[in-house]
Amino acid sequence: MKKKMMLNTCTSVLSQLVTLICGFVLPRLILEHFGSEVNGLTQSIKQFLGIISFLDLGVGQVVRSALYRPLAEKNTRQLSAVMDSGGKFYRRLACALAGYVVVLMGVYPWLTDQEFGWGYTAALIGVMAISSFAQYYFGIINEQLLHADQRSYLIYTLQVVGNLLNTVVCVWMIRMEWSIHAVKLAASLIYLIRPVVMHLYIRRHYQIEKSVRYSGEPVAQKWSGVAQHISAVILDGTDTIVLTLFSTLSNVSVYSVYYMVISSVQQFYQAGAAGIQSAAGALWAKGDREAQNQMFASAELAMHLVTVFLFSCVGLLIVPFVRVYTDGLTDADYIQPLFAGLLTLAYGIRCLRTPYNIWILAAGHYRQTQICHITAAAMNLTVSVLAVSRWGLVGVAVGTLAAMAYQTVWMAVYSTRKLLNRPLGNMVKQFGVDILTAGVICLLCRGISMEQVSYWGWFLMAVKVAVTALLVTALFAAVFYRKRLKELLRGKLSPKR
Repeated sequence: MKKKMMLNTCTSVLSQLVTLICGFVLPRLILEHFGSEVNGLTQSIKQFLGIISFLDLGVGQVVRSALYRPLAEKNTRQLSAVMDSGGKFYRRLACALAGYVVVLMGVYPWLTDQEFGWGYTAALIGVMAISSFAQYYFGIINEQLLHADQRSYLIYTLQVVGNLLNTVVCVWMIRMEWSIHAVKLAASLIYLIRPVVMHLYIRRHYQIEKSVRYSGEPVAQKWSGVAQHISAVILDGTDTIVLTLFSTLSNVSVYSVYYMVISSVQQFYQAGAAGIQSAAGALWAKGDREAQNQMFASAELAMHLVTVFLFSCVGLLIVPFVRVYTDGLTDADYIQPLFAGLLTLAYGIRCLRTPYNIWILAAGHYRQTQICHITAAAMNLTVSVLAVSRWGLVGVAVGTLAAMAYQTVWMAVYSTRKLLNRPLGNMVKQFGVDILTAGVICLLCRGISMEQVSYWGWFLMAVKVAVTALLVTALFAAVFYRKRLKELLRGKLSPKR
């Protein structure tokens, strides 16, 4: 179990890094060779095609939770029933996507104010939709099975290979002056390889009965993940929407620059934690409460230490980075220290909820936690709308912070009391040490500044801040969690089988 978790985590981080690098290279080349109009068109189509993901309604995560027990018990019949039920849902979603694409091809070209003809735009939509259709038709359900069986490393490896191959091929095609349609068609066909390979792998390594018969719904809480899914969509998208409707596009631009930095850090953090959920789900399915508590205590400490270190650094370094990144831009005020601090704090708190959310998902407690997600989404939307007209960027950051803080505390209390039956004092101590550690880091780093407005000047500042933050974090961990820290350093995040 431990080896699988480490492999999943490492490949997840690698996949995130490759995605980030490749995502920087191709848009730049498209801008240089095809111009801003074509780049804007492809990005717009990508966003419109992404709308269909909203119809997932959180079912994927619920299906994954339903797979833990039959995998642990090696119950082929129940496993086949869950896969059949989830597969039917995603095939319907794929059909909905196909219909949506047809409508989009007919309507979208007339809605956009651009110089391209209907055939040009409709064809581009069609070629870009190919991989999306294949992913929903037989890709996602297979992904959930591999994640649940702690074989996420296969998915991440395919993602790395696909991204690298796509980048190499597309760079070559762009350099050779191929059309944007050919480039996007090649990308779709390359990304089509991943779901096909997963499908073949599942057929070879799992005994899935295609014509399994079952009475009742094998995925008992199929629609219970709707609240979590919608909440996540609102928490991630509310700020930009509210700023667009009630503030200025300049503020939207400022927000996007800060969110780009924070989102990148958050994605790497989530990639590092990716391997833990499947291991937690497997333990929960086995009913080994002692092993669960041991793993949770170690995972909680590790995630809190990493979060405090990362987001303390982000809070101190984000404004200097934006100062360098936007140097020379005078059409908007990008230097917003209060807003940066609040937004960093909000997403730092969101990352602190990760260990508690992992155990909630592993236990399949979707219906029991719906109220938390609904309340957080409503709180974020309400506070942001009420505060944005008076405080602008700071107002939406306050709304996000309030929602994230409520959700994290609620999940921490619920998982501690309802799932693990641990003393609440342990949780309170953990958050208290987090606050103390972050406070000392900020205090000691007050005198560290960027000597020159350049990437090199920022890098030197970042090294000083990171070293200080690392030493303080390690010191407080050694003082308050000496025994647990020794177990972490020995690699005892999860018990052996």
